[in-house]
Amino acid sequence: MLLRWTRSTPVPSIGTTLRVEVELPTEGQFVPRLIRCESTVVRVIEGADGGPQVGLRVDSMRFVEDPLRVRMGLVNAATMASETVN
Repeated sequence: MLLRWTRSTPVPSIGTTLRVEVELPTEGQFVPRLIRCESTVVRVIEGADGGPQVGLRVDSMRFVEDPLRVRMGLVNAATMASETVN
């Protein structure tokens, strides 16, 4: 997985583990879900715009319910991508 690093925090170094959560679109009666990826940084490069890009190896992934969107009642609403990095 390749990420464009736009956060104000320092770019992670090679070997750092990151959790990446990708919001999936909801449809009908389905509960909002995420794909939660546990990953390891394997590459840091300069992108075409001069900003850093971080290459990740996905070590594991699983589908999980998005508790924030469920709690807020946003079962059928799209949300903007967040910059949460754990």
